[in-house]
Amino acid sequence: MKQRLVLLLILALSSVLLVSAQDSSLIAPIGEPEDPNIAISFPPPVYVVRDRVEVRGTANLSNMSNYFIEFRPLAVEPAAPAADGGAPVEPPWFPATLPNTGAVIDNILGEWNTSTAPDGLYEIRLTINVTGGQPQFFRVSPIRIENNVPDFIEVATAVPTQAVVQPRPTLAPSPTAFDSNPRVTALTDSNVRRGDSTAYEVVG
Repeated sequence: MKQRLVLLLILALSSVLLVSAQDSSLIAPIGEPEDPNIAISFPPPVYVVRDRVEVRGTANLSNMSNYFIEFRPLAVEPAAPAADGGAPVEPPWFPATLPNTGAVIDNILGEWNTSTAPDGLYEIRLTINVTGGQPQFFRVSPIRIENNVPDFIEVATAVPTQAVVQPRPTLAPSPTAFDSNPRVTALTDSNVRRGDSTAYEVVG
């Protein structure tokens, strides 16, 4: 009897541990790049975002036709099986950016407006379409959107600093060079006439 109870306890404990392991794998951080030419470097896994977020990374695969970023709510429970008994139906991805055709190396991939989604846990995915090949993916998970911050949490905001206007220095007059050439200045008005009489007009 005791052996049966011990066996039942072991089986029950094993099933609980198995379910816990499955649940934890659903929210385990994802974000280690396998190929450095397709990666999201920011935001990293286990990160809180709000408002508009610049997603940074690299999209530089050969024969790349375009790339874009998607997001979807993070599933905390295993996906339900399909009605016909097939593979589980995955939740859909929603576009975060429009497709871009230019290569990006460790720079801004696009801007994600998180205000369009309710607060909660999400995952983001970088998709690169390759000409003549299969699309390549890179995921980052989990990411928490928190646009509605609780009242007891203070969000630090950048305070603009006023530019300090430096006064312009007053320029001292520069002395002119000394002129050593002699000059003659008349102290009285001249009385030079056109003729030998005062009847003639003054010319200087």
